[in-house]
Parts: sequence; C-alpha cells; structure tokens
Amino acid sequence: MNQMIKNLKKNGFVNAGRLLLSNTEVNELANLSRYVFDSVRDVSCLGPKHPDYIGAITGVEGVMRLPQLNSRIAEILDKVVSDDEVQTLLKDVLGYNYKIWQINYRRSSAGDQGLNLHQDSFGETSLCIMLGDNPSGNGATVFLAGSHLVSTRMEKWKIEVPPFLLRYLDPLFIKLKGKAGDISFFFNRTWHGRSHNSTHLIFDVILVSFFPCGGTFGYEGYGEWSAEFLKDIGDTRLGILINPDIGTDKLEDGRYKVSNLSMTNVIPFAIDIEKRKIPKLQWSQYKMNLTILLLRFIFLFRPIVRLIRVFKGKS
Repeated sequence: MNQMIKNLKKNGFVNAGRLLLSNTEVNELANLSRYVFDSVRDVSCLGPKHPDYIGAITGVEGVMRLPQLNSRIAEILDKVVSDDEVQTLLKDVLGYNYKIWQINYRRSSAGDQGLNLHQDSFGETSLCIMLGDNPSGNGATVFLAGSHLVSTRMEKWKIEVPPFLLRYLDPLFIKLKGKAGDISFFFNRTWHGRSHNSTHLIFDVILVSFFPCGGTFGYEGYGEWSAEFLKDIGDTRLGILINPDIGTDKLEDGRYKVSNLSMTNVIPFAIDIEKRKIPKLQWSQYKMNLTILLLRFIFLFRPIVRLIRVFKGKS
C-alpha cells in the first residue's frame, strides 16, 4: 500500500488491483448495478426523466446516487470504504475527516466517442471500481501522468481537447486498464478524459468522489441523498462519509466545507497539490511538459478546432 500511495502521488492515479472484493461480490455488484441502470434508463425513456439518470448527452451515460437505489450495493460499497487499506490510502492523501460527495455508475457503450480532457474541483479525489475486464482501455479514463503537480490549471491556458482530437493524441496519455474488481484511485486535478470505445462491448465502472479536510463541495443535483437512505445506512462507514450533516460546515451558498477534526495542521496532499510545483523533473515529467507545450501550441488554432467540432456535430 505504501508503494501504491507513492505511485498515486507521483502520477496522479494508480490501479491498486483487486484489494478486497471476492469474485462473487464483484459479479454481484456488477449485475445489480446494471439492473439498476437498466431500470432507471427504462423509466427515463418511457416517461418523466428519473432524477438519478445521467443521459448520454452529458458525455457519459449512467446513474447518480447508486447505493440508495439498492441496499445490497450499499452494503458492498460500505465494505470497500471500510477496508483498512482503502482507509489508509485515503487518509494519507485526504486527511482524516474526508467526505463522499457522489457515487455514480458510468457506462461506456459500443461506439462511445469518449470525453474531453479536463480537470475537476479543488481537492476532489476519486475511487474507481471496474465492473468488467478492460485490458485494452477502450472507453476508459485516460490521464496525463504527473499533471496533477502542474501549478497552472488547464482553464487558465484555455486548453481544450475534445474527444475526436483526444483519440489522435492517444499515445501521449495512459489508459486506466484493468480487470473486474480492480480498485483505482486518482486526483481529479490530474488532466484526464475518456478514450473512445472502438469495440462492440460495454464497459462499466463505479466512481466514488471524495473531498478532503478543508475541501468544499456543492450538490448541483449530484449529492442530494434522500433522508430515508441516510437513515437506513445510519452509523455505517458509508453513511458517515455520505451524510453532509456529519463532519462538515454548511456555507451560506448551500455548499459544504469539510471540517478538520483530526487535531492537526497538516495540509492534505489533495489540497497541497493545488499550489505545489514539480520539485525535480524526471523523464516522465519531461514527456508531460512536452505534451503540455504541444497542446498549448495546438490550441493557438482554437478557432479552427471549434469549426471542426461544429462540422463533426453536423455530420
């Protein structure tokens, strides 16, 4: 686990492999999650949109708030977040009083075009559970290794990498490959997107989004857990991590700030990297910097890229 933590801090992501779930539990989790997804999608197709359905128009199809739709899924996910090794890693990078914002099921269907390269919220860190084998990384999350340590955010440089361009730059990024039941971690500050799915297969994952001590998260429809569900999971580890009334301070704008209850002034790594600069360049970091220079050069021609995107949308 110490090596996993080192790799996560160095690259911005790591596949920790099959940490704790049995084959039976992985199959159960995959089948139940797909059943929930099919049910939610059918409701949304036949009538009013289900509040937990994520439509493909967003760039990725799936289901929000997955565990509150099935109690057995909640039990298995509680086992994951209660595991000693998982907690060791999360406490190391998030501090002791981290919180869960959202738990989503995501699907990459055959022909899925992928998702643009981007960064997410300040301090956000994710745990990913693969629900099927994906040795090639088709439709998988892709990362620019080490980019979580770059002090300048993508938006400041106005770098845009839409899916159609991302596939041509594929060799510059690392795909999150793995087997069913593999558990991965990544900092959402790492430049990441999703590769296109060139197969006729479906690839599913569960994403759990965490925020560290001192981090602030908002709901925007994603984290609005029902009072009934919060009561049902009660004092479980999953319940404590999800419930926004535990270990947070509610802000005037409706968001929540994670309280620092660990009695320490140590800044969590997931927050520290927002201002940290790369201490010494290794070969992988030279490659990263060359990639960034290439992307910045490409997007000097941003108007042309946008015209191509419009053309692609009409074709």
